[in-house]
Amino acid sequence: MNELSLEQRIGSLEQESRSLRKQNRGLRLAFLTLVLLAAGGIIFALFVQFESKELRTRNLLIVDDQGNVRARLGQGSLFQWFQGVGLVIYNESGDPRLALAQSPTGPGLGFYDRNVNKRVSLSQEFKKVQLSLFDRSSRRRMSLVTREDLSYLELLNKSNQVQSFVAQTESGPMFELYDTNGTARATLGQTPDGPLLGFFDGEGVPIYRVPQRTNNAGKASDSGEHE
Repeated sequence: MNELSLEQRIGSLEQESRSLRKQNRGLRLAFLTLVLLAAGGIIFALFVQFESKELRTRNLLIVDDQGNVRARLGQGSLFQWFQGVGLVIYNESGDPRLALAQSPTGPGLGFYDRNVNKRVSLSQEFKKVQLSLFDRSSRRRMSLVTREDLSYLELLNKSNQVQSFVAQTESGPMFELYDTNGTARATLGQTPDGPLLGFFDGEGVPIYRVPQRTNNAGKASDSGEHE
C-alpha cells in the first residue's frame, strides 16, 4: 500500500479547506437571502396594513421631548364629565386645558384654566345645543341655549340662580328678571294673547300687570291693572 507523501497530504488538506470555505460562503449567502426575504415580507405586511388605513388601539398618547403627556385620544372616563370617546389636550404642566368627547347624550367641548376649572363648555344633548360660561370657581354664570321651539340666554348668580332671562319663543320675544331666590319678579314679552308686562312678589304672585285688552268697540286698552 502506497502512502501519500507529505506534499500530497498538504495539497489535499488545502483543497478540502478551499471546498469548505466555498460551502461556508454559500451557507452565509443563503442565510442572508432568507433574512432579506423575511424583512421584505414584514415590510410588505406593514405596507398592506397602512394601505388599509386602519389602526386599532384603545388609547393613543402624544408626549413631548421630556416624556410628558400632551394629548390623549381614547375612550372611557377621559376627564371629569367627559365619558365615551374623546380627545384631551394638556399643557406643559400636565393639566387638562381642552377636552372633546362623544358621550351617550351627545358631543361636548370644554375649555379649562390653569387650575383645571371649567371656563367654557359647548354641548349638544338630545334636541338642545348649549354654550355656557363659568367663573373661576367653575360656577355657571351664563348660558345660551337653542332648541327647536325656543332660544334663550340666561344669566346666573354665584348660587346658580337665574337672574335674568331673554328668550325668543314661538309667540315672540320674552324678557324676565329674577330675585336672588330664583323667583321671577318682572316679565316683559309677547304672548299668544298679545304684549304682557308683569310684576310679581317674592312668592311669584302677580301684583301689577299691563295686558293688551280690547273694549266693546274692539279697540285696544292699555290700562294697567293692580292685583
